[in-house]
Amino acid sequence: ITPMLPWSQESECALLGALLLDCPKAWDKAQPIERRHFFDSRNGAIFAAIESLHIRKIPVDTVTVFEYLRDSGLDEEVGGLPYLNDLTHAAATAYSAGAYAK
Repeated sequence: ITPMLPWSQESECALLGALLLDCPKAWDKAQPIERRHFFDSRNGAIFAAIESLHIRKIPVDTVTVFEYLRDSGLDEEVGGLPYLNDLTHAAATAYSAGAYAK
């Protein structure tokens, strides 16, 4: 039997939603989070897209992340624009990003 690591789909989605709503503030609160911390591979891919945009100082929102994923050929694999829009509703604010990350 393989033990399950602590995992919360709701927390992963809420963290990504916070990053999509206000990346600079949420990013700072969520550190030191990395792609490997995401159990859901879709969420890990979305996080990697957000991280790439953030590092390159490109504004992060549902449209820029969707375009990045589309250009990378990952948009359908992660659920496309509908899933990204759902993520923005998973977090009410970027303020709780640190709690979601933990």
